[in-house]
Amino acid sequence: MGVKEKSTTLKNLNKIKIYPNPSNRIVHISFCLTKSRNIRCSIYDPTGRKVKTLLTGSAESGKCSITWDGIDDNSIPVKAGVYFVILKDKQETLKKKLILLK
Repeated sequence: MGVKEKSTTLKNLNKIKIYPNPSNRIVHISFCLTKSRNIRCSIYDPTGRKVKTLLTGSAESGKCSITWDGIDDNSIPVKAGVYFVILKDKQETLKKKLILLK
């Protein structure tokens, strides 16, 4: 199945920015919310397996930033490769490709 990168216009979630990308380890993820809402931000591998949950819950409107250190939910460093940042609320999903180098 896997994860496909999707470009779409969203009403409540604005474009994800990832820097640096590609990255050797630490990745900064930023996005904007048009209003406060419950969101989930996770990292997935290309097969669609969730690697890390970065944020689950309420986020305030405006610019939001998250840092990922390349560690999965089991506290194990992930391998070099392609990953996807997936940001969801109840109505919308935004995906962005991330490349980790080691």
